[in-house]
Amino acid sequence: MARVGFVTAGRPTIYVQDATGRVLHRQDDYDDGPEGLASALRELDPDYRPEADVDLRKVDVPAPPRSMSVPWSAWVLAGAGVLIYLFGGKKA
Repeated sequence: MARVGFVTAGRPTIYVQDATGRVLHRQDDYDDGPEGLASALRELDPDYRPEADVDLRKVDVPAPPRSMSVPWSAWVLAGAGVLIYLFGGKKA
């Protein structure tokens, strides 16, 4: 984390970021435990609804598109077609 610019001097250092990466909260300790962290997070959004949380590890992400590779046989046929067109025409 320190290599990408985050402060890591805390024991632990806790970050909360929005979807754009903007830091909404940082604390450098966990002295007041989960209650202190929860209190700070509630101040960020007093209307927080835990049932609306999304676990991004479980969201269906569409598979990346297959590569647009062309089988070698198609290249051979295309090349043969070009050669026939270039050299197989009528001679003057």
